[in-house]
Amino acid sequence: MTQHRALPRTVRAAGLVSVLALVLTGCASANRSGQVALRYGDNATAASYFETALATDPTSVSALVGLGIARYRLGAFDEADRALNDALAQSPDLPVAHLYLGLSALRRGQDEAAGAQFDRFSSFGVSPRLTAYIDRTMRLLQSVPASDELRIYLADGIADQAAWAGEVTEAWNAANYARATWYYSPSAYYVVRGSCRCR
Repeated sequence: MTQHRALPRTVRAAGLVSVLALVLTGCASANRSGQVALRYGDNATAASYFETALATDPTSVSALVGLGIARYRLGAFDEADRALNDALAQSPDLPVAHLYLGLSALRRGQDEAAGAQFDRFSSFGVSPRLTAYIDRTMRLLQSVPASDELRIYLADGIADQAAWAGEVTEAWNAANYARATWYYSPSAYYVVRGSCRCR
């Protein structure tokens, strides 16, 4: 018969703290899991995680925005708009919420509403290239009759350009952080100074 040894008190305490942390941060972890699922394109799973986060904290702006994006990508435009407008009611300066409200309006043929949302989105100082792309898209919609397929294509193009601009910004910020950390790190100073042949 196998004998089980009792875990040391510190291990049991650490386990209890971990369980409590999981319970207390349920909303945060559901929100984080939703963001990961959203980034990988698993929109149904993302929506489920965001709904779980909102059940714990109905005022979570990030969960509302995440739910709005997931619902938009699933084609549930009314639900997407509801979540995004709830987020904007709490925090009016959310460029991404205006972007997805514009995309939702564009997909439904509400070009005037889409233009207003895109103008608000651009007012936050987003990438000039992205703003120019949106402007060209809206001019195209004024010049030709747009089928549902064309609207999907154009909306996806704007969303892709926005994602690309976000990735470039993230990379730039990461590079700046790494540069600042390197220049001001005491260990980096000694590595650089130790490699110099100063006379």
